[in-house]
Amino acid sequence: MGSEQPFRGGANDPYIIENSYFARKLPRPLTDHDSFRVRGTLRIVGGSIPDTTEFYQIANIGLYGIESMGPDRTQADDFYSGNEFLVRDSGDFVEFSYFINNDSFGFNPNITAVIGGTVTDDVSCVYVTGDGKDAFWFHDTDMGAGNYLPEETDIFVELIYFGAAEGGTNRRAKVSLYTDASRTNLLEVNGVPMYYWTQALPEDESFEVTHAALFNYAADSWDGPNAEGAGSWDDISVALDLPAGTIVSAERSSKFSLTWVAEPGKSYSVVSLDDLVSGSRTIKATVLAEGDTVGWTNTTSGGTGFFIVEPVE
Repeated sequence: MGSEQPFRGGANDPYIIENSYFARKLPRPLTDHDSFRVRGTLRIVGGSIPDTTEFYQIANIGLYGIESMGPDRTQADDFYSGNEFLVRDSGDFVEFSYFINNDSFGFNPNITAVIGGTVTDDVSCVYVTGDGKDAFWFHDTDMGAGNYLPEETDIFVELIYFGAAEGGTNRRAKVSLYTDASRTNLLEVNGVPMYYWTQALPEDESFEVTHAALFNYAADSWDGPNAEGAGSWDDISVALDLPAGTIVSAERSSKFSLTWVAEPGKSYSVVSLDDLVSGSRTIKATVLAEGDTVGWTNTTSGGTGFFIVEPVE
């Protein structure tokens, strides 16, 4: 979050406004097939948000494909100026956004979760948000004119993407704001609970995210005051939610090592197979998990084989 300098105009040649951001690389890239959770504590400085009539988004946090997306998502070449060096609206992100537009052409302050699919060829962007037509999932977070998120207090944010889920939850993102660190009491603003579901990311769309980041989006001002939001983020964390038994690492050198997601206190069998269709099964080891992941190492042998991990019932 921060202040923006006055700018008037459009996303057109020769204007290029780059956004500021703070990012840290993830241990490994995550894709639309993974499930993950981003948490953080937001605190907004009192009196830092004016009565803007523009579509400003602040307090943005999420996971991003920084290398493919670059630093620019809003000041893009959407008007097709012909300048091939301008950046189109980007993709590869799962993000929480706080919009502070106040009575802007019928829009009021609100929060959203957004999924950005990978940009390909001439497609400028694939943004997946909520939709009122999707009545079972959609929840309107319009706070009403003149109402904003509370200032000078901790707001506990949780953004989840359900990539490995089943049923209707699959490939959706949800953001929720809480009043407590245990994230059990939803924040309400003007009687509106602060949670938001996206639609499902289409099966033919994908994304890859490599960094956790905070973004301060630049925006042009048409006929209203520029937004000024100030505050801080703290206690940022990213958790990978994979089903127990999912192999996350397999390495072979002088020895062969497997690492998989586990439920602490549960035992798992490492099973070798001659082939994936009709091969014989051999239990190579039974391992008790003491943490969220567990590993097994064995000497290598010649030939080709396959390994699976199964919970011990």
